[in-house]
Amino acid sequence: MVVADDLLAYKSAIDSSVDEYLKNENSLLNAYHKDIADMVWVVDDFATRGGKRLRAIFVIAGYLLNKKSITKDVIKVASIMEHFQNWMLIHDDIIDNSIQRRKGDTLHVALKKKYSDISEKIPQFPVNLSIVLGDVIESYILDILTNTKFMDKKKLMILSEYNRMLRYTGYGQLLDVLLSAEGIEEATEEKILKMMEYKTAYYTVAIPLKMGGILSELSEPKLKALENFGINLGIAFQILDDLFGAGYNVNESTDKIGNDIPEGKKTVPVLKAYNLASDEEKKFLSDSYRLPARDDECSKKIKSIMDEYNAAEETEKLYNEYRNKAVAYLDIFNKNEKEILNEVVSIVLNRNY
Repeated sequence: MVVADDLLAYKSAIDSSVDEYLKNENSLLNAYHKDIADMVWVVDDFATRGGKRLRAIFVIAGYLLNKKSITKDVIKVASIMEHFQNWMLIHDDIIDNSIQRRKGDTLHVALKKKYSDISEKIPQFPVNLSIVLGDVIESYILDILTNTKFMDKKKLMILSEYNRMLRYTGYGQLLDVLLSAEGIEEATEEKILKMMEYKTAYYTVAIPLKMGGILSELSEPKLKALENFGINLGIAFQILDDLFGAGYNVNESTDKIGNDIPEGKKTVPVLKAYNLASDEEKKFLSDSYRLPARDDECSKKIKSIMDEYNAAEETEKLYNEYRNKAVAYLDIFNKNEKEILNEVVSIVLNRNY
């Protein structure tokens, strides 16, 4: 039986694989262009200073559904998910003007410090470097995959799934940017859920699991069920994240203001409250979400409206709906496979912030 601790134990092997690749790339670059090598060194620090490696671990979980042991090439394919995550985060941090990631500087902030003299003269310089470095990281993904010993047919199948994941994640990011530009009165639950599916569910759970299943030669019906399981579980994951972001946590007092409220993110809990609010409260929420930022007083009033209309309870109903949808797709799997996938459910959903 595979338990959550067993799956999570693969984190160190994934960390080593990511670090080994980036250090090797740095070494190769040092031979002919030290400036670029120095930038890759900054990327290595960004990539290896933290992260749970869940997406890579889910590749391994998918593989273990039909195989009993993990090879070095499976770890390499799993590490692809971490390189993908890294370049997506680099670009996402630029879009969000974030300054911290994994208890350290975001890449563009780290590069601003490294090249402080140039950055003072050209403020866009570290951002430009970060965008290009994110693009470069994607080439590592293709390099890693093509240099594994898997049959070409499997490599093409993995590449096809990677391409779907990349496209859907990009669409999700576009939806997120559009949603951030709209007023709260224009937001709908349908829009938010579709953004969650594209931006989070495919690349967080569904495609990693499916990649592992492809490598282990899982049957086509089970691969399809695995993807649907992952999509619904990924949406449940993001709905739960919305609850934490609104300050709702079963282990802490719910008077805590989550980061999503001051940042003005349009999430399921605030939309649940908006749809039930009075006309006066709707106007307040609409005006508040048009502000560049929401101060403590404004945020607390938003939270009080959410509390008044039981936004947490209504959101939890939606969360349970998607969790149950995910679990329903496990019927096709045998006992051992279900044990592994139930551990995936536990890893994804049993978390406290």
